[in-house]
Amino acid sequence: MKMKNLHLLLILLSFTNSFSQNDSIKKYTNLEDFGGNKYKLEGNWKEVYDGKYENFITHCPILRDNKNNILEFAKWDSSKLSLQNGNNLTEINLSLINYLNEKKIEILGLESGPKKNYFIYKLNLNSKIKQNEKVILYNLIGVKGKYVYSIVYYSYENKLENSSIFLADTFNNN
Repeated sequence: MKMKNLHLLLILLSFTNSFSQNDSIKKYTNLEDFGGNKYKLEGNWKEVYDGKYENFITHCPILRDNKNNILEFAKWDSSKLSLQNGNNLTEINLSLINYLNEKKIEILGLESGPKKNYFIYKLNLNSKIKQNEKVILYNLIGVKGKYVYSIVYYSYENKLENSSIFLADTFNNN
């Protein structure tokens, strides 16, 4: 009788463990930047402080996940900072396109969010860190209320799958 109960307990525990693993697929990392902005990022992200990464957005942390994908996330309050184009997404977009053209950075793709409150660029550019290598970089610029967002996502090692969905979810969650 005791062996049967032990057997049932082990079966129950194995189902519980499986449920916990499936339930924990979407883990989130909560961060706060120097400006007091709080972020909720899907996945397990840690800040890196070495010079091994590009740093495409100045004055923002560089984050790396367990697959060595890189994320930079910046959020500015346009009412507190004198941003060149304020929170006018059309002007921000035009300014970014002009910058990319000046720097001769190849735009591989451009898409707009369904609410027209963000753009996602797929860019091909020379790495500053890894000489003679190209980096495929995904860059979201967006506006929500008084906040302007810039999110960069790239990897040296992996082909990034579902990058646009990841960036859009990151933007919408913050």
